[in-house]
Amino acid sequence: PHGPDHDQEEGTHLLDPTQHAEGRHPQVRSRLGCETDHNGVVDASPAPEHMPFSKKLAQVFSLPAAWVFFWTAIVMGLGFGLIEAYLFLLLRELGATDLLMGLTLTITCMAEAPVFHFQGRLIKWLGSPDALLDICLAAYVTRLLGYAALPWTPSPWFVLLIEPLHGLTFACGWGAGCEKSKALAPPGLEATLQGAFQALYFGLGYGTGALLGGIVSEKFGFQVLYASGACLVGVGWLIAVAGRVAVSRLSAMPYARLSSAEA
Repeated sequence: PHGPDHDQEEGTHLLDPTQHAEGRHPQVRSRLGCETDHNGVVDASPAPEHMPFSKKLAQVFSLPAAWVFFWTAIVMGLGFGLIEAYLFLLLRELGATDLLMGLTLTITCMAEAPVFHFQGRLIKWLGSPDALLDICLAAYVTRLLGYAALPWTPSPWFVLLIEPLHGLTFACGWGAGCEKSKALAPPGLEATLQGAFQALYFGLGYGTGALLGGIVSEKFGFQVLYASGACLVGVGWLIAVAGRVAVSRLSAMPYARLSSAEA
């Protein structure tokens, strides 16, 4: 038998012809996981939440803006790895006590709390997570240069003046990275994009920083390590900014062509 009831049981949906004619009918998802667009064409591809993980990952990596964001995550992780893996070794070389090393951790933790609390307002005030990521990378460059200058200071205790920047490097980077992941992710891929961000930040980026740091510090010492690390993160930051500008211009090109064609 055929009829409206039978069609609904099979998981299809009937379009309202008046809405279809006016082009206002929304996408309709059937019980079979297909989508019907405003032209009545059924898309049999699975919805994002039903995709295998490999396809979700491929879809994420097809976004140019995602590549720029992932590069930013790697650069941030590089700076984080250089600091976390070798700062205490530098301080020990400068004669720091265990008390001083413990205090550096106390200050870094205290610096995170207010930034995490106000990061939502910061992103609103700055206009986008990208601006907060820029602040994060600028703070990484400043921290690394500060550590490179420590041997020239009268005492290793001057490190306590640098450690509050951890609130910007870690809290800004983490909060803005999560917000950027959410903004970039197609529907159903939010967790996938955030997982990729974390893997590149705390995995690939951090590991690369720790590995390169070991090679450089063994041959040239910790001062050269942190000075060169600041340069490396700075160059990576400039590449990220250039990438965002390029993606923004590429995204605007189709609209510009459409406007010129209509004119």
